[in-house]
Amino acid sequence: MPTIATLILIQTFITRYALSTILALGNLGNLLTIIIYSQKKHRTNPCSIYLIAVSCFCLMGSNWAIAPTVYALDHFDIVGNSLILSRIRGYIIHTSSMCFRYTLVLVCSRRISIRALSRPQIAYRSIAIITLFWSVISVHLLIWESIESGHCGVYGIYGQIFSFYIAICTGFIP
Repeated sequence: MPTIATLILIQTFITRYALSTILALGNLGNLLTIIIYSQKKHRTNPCSIYLIAVSCFCLMGSNWAIAPTVYALDHFDIVGNSLILSRIRGYIIHTSSMCFRYTLVLVCSRRISIRALSRPQIAYRSIAIITLFWSVISVHLLIWESIESGHCGVYGIYGQIFSFYIAICTGFIP
């Protein structure tokens, strides 16, 4: 069997079985986290509120990222052939992953000044502000994401600018 065919077979196997398992276990874990920390006795703890938000962001992002990829193995790739769905998918994945990262920073920060803001009202406001901020900042994906060779992505000069933006927003700032 040629090397390329072997690599394609391995990629298909990993996509079908590993990603499906990761998605199922991730959804189960996130749903259990939401169920457990949504109980009345936990809702007064700001860390519980942040964990519920992080789990919601993970559910949204992982389902939009992984499920269409696994589905496209055996069916028509609707996301890869629809510019509107491609842009919506990219926007949701990017927004939810950024909200996840920055909410997690509020929970796990080493800075005492950030952790000192841990009160339920501040937790709700912080989550709302982070969600609104990244929902607005990520709008560029609804405009500039495109499809090339059946794959959604950011290409050309915008792709290069987007790479710097991602490096700064996901690596440097948090």
